[in-house]
Amino acid sequence: MRTTYKFCLLLLMNTISVQLSAQRIEWSKTFGGNGYDPGFSVTQTHDGGYILAGSTGSFGAGESDCYIIRTDKDGNEIWSNVYGGIGADECYSIFQSDDRGFIATGRSMSFGNGLDDYWVLKYDENGNIIWSNTWGGTDSDVGIKMALTKDGGFIVIGWTIFESGGSWDLGLVKFNSEGNVEWYKIIDANDDSTYSGHDFGYDVQQTEDEGYIIVGSTDTDTGFTDAWIVKTDFEGNVQWNKTYGYSYNEETYSVDQTIDNGYIIVGKSGSFVNYDGDLWILKIDENGNQVWDKTYTSGSSSEGRSVQQTMDGGFIIVGWNRLPGKGNDFWILKTNVEGDTLWTRSYGGSGFDSGYDIEQTPDQGFIVTGDTRSYGNGGSDIWLIKMSVAPIPIIDGETIWLDSNYDGFAEGTISAERSHSLRAKIIVLYEWIVDGVYFSNEDQTSLNLATGTHSIKLRVHDEMGAVDSLTKFVHIHSQEIQTGGPISSAISSIGDSLFFASSTDDKIYHFDKDGDIRWSLIVGGDIQSTTTVGPNDRIYVGSSDTRLYAFNLNGNFDWDLSMGGVITASPAVTYDDILYVGINTGRLFSINGVDGSINWNYLTGGPITSSASISDSGIVYFGSDDSKLYALNTDGTLKWSYTTGGAVQSSPALDTLGNVYFGSDDGSIYALNSSGTELWSYTTGGEVNSSPVIGADGTVYFGSADSNVYAVSSTGQLVWSYRSDSPVNGTGALSFNEILYIGTDNGKLLALSSTGELLWHYQTDGAITAPPLITVDNMIYVGSSDGAIYGMVDPNLLGLSKKTITKNSGQWPTFQQNNQRTGQRSGDVFGPVLTVALLANPIIGSYYDLYLFSDEALQATPSVTLNDVAVEMTLESQVGDYVYHRSVHVTQSGMNVITITALDLVGNETTFESSFTFGKLAFNSDNRIVHNELGITFMVPGKHLMTEGNLLLSSIDLTENLNQLKKLYPSLNFTTIQSDGEVFVIETNALLIEDFKLSSGIKENDIRTFQRLTPSGWEQLESYTDESRSTVWAYSSEPGIYGIFEGGELTIVPTEFNLSDAFPNPFNLSTTIRYVVPVEGDFKESHSSRVNLNIYNIRGQLVKRVVNREQNPGVYEVSWNGTNESGRVIATGIYLMRLSVGDNISTKKLTVLK
Repeated sequence: MRTTYKFCLLLLMNTISVQLSAQRIEWSKTFGGNGYDPGFSVTQTHDGGYILAGSTGSFGAGESDCYIIRTDKDGNEIWSNVYGGIGADECYSIFQSDDRGFIATGRSMSFGNGLDDYWVLKYDENGNIIWSNTWGGTDSDVGIKMALTKDGGFIVIGWTIFESGGSWDLGLVKFNSEGNVEWYKIIDANDDSTYSGHDFGYDVQQTEDEGYIIVGSTDTDTGFTDAWIVKTDFEGNVQWNKTYGYSYNEETYSVDQTIDNGYIIVGKSGSFVNYDGDLWILKIDENGNQVWDKTYTSGSSSEGRSVQQTMDGGFIIVGWNRLPGKGNDFWILKTNVEGDTLWTRSYGGSGFDSGYDIEQTPDQGFIVTGDTRSYGNGGSDIWLIKMSVAPIPIIDGETIWLDSNYDGFAEGTISAERSHSLRAKIIVLYEWIVDGVYFSNEDQTSLNLATGTHSIKLRVHDEMGAVDSLTKFVHIHSQEIQTGGPISSAISSIGDSLFFASSTDDKIYHFDKDGDIRWSLIVGGDIQSTTTVGPNDRIYVGSSDTRLYAFNLNGNFDWDLSMGGVITASPAVTYDDILYVGINTGRLFSINGVDGSINWNYLTGGPITSSASISDSGIVYFGSDDSKLYALNTDGTLKWSYTTGGAVQSSPALDTLGNVYFGSDDGSIYALNSSGTELWSYTTGGEVNSSPVIGADGTVYFGSADSNVYAVSSTGQLVWSYRSDSPVNGTGALSFNEILYIGTDNGKLLALSSTGELLWHYQTDGAITAPPLITVDNMIYVGSSDGAIYGMVDPNLLGLSKKTITKNSGQWPTFQQNNQRTGQRSGDVFGPVLTVALLANPIIGSYYDLYLFSDEALQATPSVTLNDVAVEMTLESQVGDYVYHRSVHVTQSGMNVITITALDLVGNETTFESSFTFGKLAFNSDNRIVHNELGITFMVPGKHLMTEGNLLLSSIDLTENLNQLKKLYPSLNFTTIQSDGEVFVIETNALLIEDFKLSSGIKENDIRTFQRLTPSGWEQLESYTDESRSTVWAYSSEPGIYGIFEGGELTIVPTEFNLSDAFPNPFNLSTTIRYVVPVEGDFKESHSSRVNLNIYNIRGQLVKRVVNREQNPGVYEVSWNGTNESGRVIATGIYLMRLSVGDNISTKKLTVLK
């Protein structure tokens, strides 16, 4: 079993369920001069220090010399020894012997019999050479690695031409403790073959049975190399030998016997991702049978040079990785026992830095050596790195939080309680950083996050000062619908309740607004074409089985048509149900949507993946891989064509003037007029397969394979560009307020503002190439090649409508094209959605607050009449819905009629009419308030009661209006609706009030309170006075008999609403905001009002909810640290703070300086 891991930043940061990043650099040291001084081997000494072996070209007698360095536990040099002759002499391996001295091995061209010889040296503990010895013939013999043996001697592996007759063979040499050769074995991988290639041995280890395991490589008769592994007995006799490889070059460099008596081996493989090699781990059992192997790639090439099984049963590997455009870096991988990556580390600079040896230390850290050309004294120096155990951060919590309220936010809890230190040290500090902004220092915290993908970083500190961090990504969405294959098509809909999607699992899906699949249809091939809705709710889609399908809302096929080629383009449909769709054989077809009969077809010079666009006059525009954009008449004859420098797979978009916009593989976006004359072109750095989207002001939005999203003006000038981290071959969708939603090849859905600022992104596990769907109620649906459909709510869209998008702004314009890309049906209404509501003013009798809500911007203040008398409305808010307000005086008993007419920005009109019944409450002489028509009676005492009240009856169901008001104005007092026979009675609170004067200060006998007569006697109501103490009042929602009594307890509350200037202002880090919550007309016995303190930018977009809760009357102060809803620090600029308490609203300016 072989597994390939591709490492990128995203993958490393998403590995959240394991102990990631458990190591940190405790210290690092370099040794050497300005020459070539690499380090090849390191091990810990008995005193806790380290011994290193390498070579030096900076010091010594010859071309290179053996370079041995001993350090203390902190990497400080105790002594070093340089030894060699006039030739090239290098040491590759070193161990400490039982007598506290050291044995080193390598190769020498200065001593011995031939060009190169095996070379072994013995040092005492102070670095003095006791003896040295060589082995070899007259040709080249290279000793590479050594292992100490249980008899006190040592074994050396390398390659030799000693007895081979010209090709290198594996040379295994056994030395005793005095450096004398006991025996040697020459092992030829091709001993039984006529082919004679080179064989190399790179590492050896004595096994539990006192034999030896050897790893290396062997040339094959295919011209490539295979990994070669040999098992011998204690005398070097081969017990088994096996080769391992695939289609290219495989080599193995290091081996370690595992606790199951098998072996873990590391090297490189060139058969999978990079021909130059990828780091390769091979696990075999004790008989050499492969258990598993895995490759790991992080750049243009990589290889593993040393492996060891660690105390936890997993493995530690060091080698190097090479990234495009730079040199090598040390690459350290920690895996579990199955070879799955737990963490990785890369160390290095701008030069070549290569790791050769690694060993776990008793403190569960690691010691690593190699060479560096980025640091040190010049040339290449020995690099020694000590990695220590850092605390292990663990984040517990779900990675997907559902926005179940569909308000663009989701709440969740994350915990660091399982974070710990392997050294049993206490975690003393937890730091949570959300989207780069510090959030909390608790071990557990709750978050309210907006739609998108958020980075949550946990940084933990132990009592020894060690620190490490872990990043987890949390995804916020409302729905996730799984299909069985990658999705490259858009979602389509009818209204905002019926949705259709297609997938490469050969199925068409129909789901509802709750994300529940109602049915699915299977066709004969995968589907990359988008389901297009035509007149009479018939739906069309093409498939790779060469058929075009038509089906109805019940999931029944109306017809299907064999087209003679694969269909990946999406059908375009006209108001009279004529379809246009292209196929991969280069033909565009015109088809009758009713019965599937072909009207005509037109042949181009290449496959057609571009979806057609249809102008108001019926001209059909589409692209072809023959590099042309075509314009066809309704009868299928050519009107004109335009040739670009590459395939045209982009689907054209049309503006209101009839101009055509499309992209080409030549890297340009083109603008042509309706006659085919080029108006302008804009060139990017990559292919433009993205289909352009046209904004209301003519701005053209599109992506490019150069990883940029572009906004280009209607005259071809760059407005802005946004740099993504992968190619942008996706097509965008544009919201009413010019937010562009567009997908990238690495699975991100980007939300970009009209100025090119990234508002948020959502990360999927596959490419997003089709445009998102934005519904009227502002749900965003998008499919990904990970096979899922994601539904989410952008809080920036709440209350907005996208109906003002100009016709033909989308990817495949259809009849009355809207941003849903499905075409509106006959009878559908464009225009603002209006809602009206009346709120009774409990203090001023027969006056009402008239509220009008529009889901989009209007050309002008709407025309409003009350009983044919004009009412001048005032625009109160542009946050969420556009809200207009006016206080109206109702004097007409019986039926009253409100009529409203409004126009949106493109002239679509909506007229709305609402009626209500008004009955006035009046007093008679015996203090009874009577409404004789309805038979409603209130018993009240005399002069201290309200002088006028009112009762509101509605002829329409106000439930939806009231729900909307409660959501937008949580501080107002909303009445409830109940059925009372054949009328709707809105229960309002009665207000009891009396004015009185106090002669001198407050005395106990001056206090007066309201009481209500109950069966058990008089019962005090909670009574209130203001700061002047000149008025006392109470509230009651029950009819009855009330009186005023001296004495009792009064609650003093503020009556003046106020929002003070923030201090400091301007501010940098934080500012304090002071405000007063007064007693309001809607103040009830709960003693609280809904308070909203929000921060907006100058475009009216919500930045931060500072206060959103019920509060008692009083004076309050809050601090704001200048972050937005996502926790990010906002930019320098002017902002608005808006306080609403009940129907009191105040707005003041804030200036942020960063």
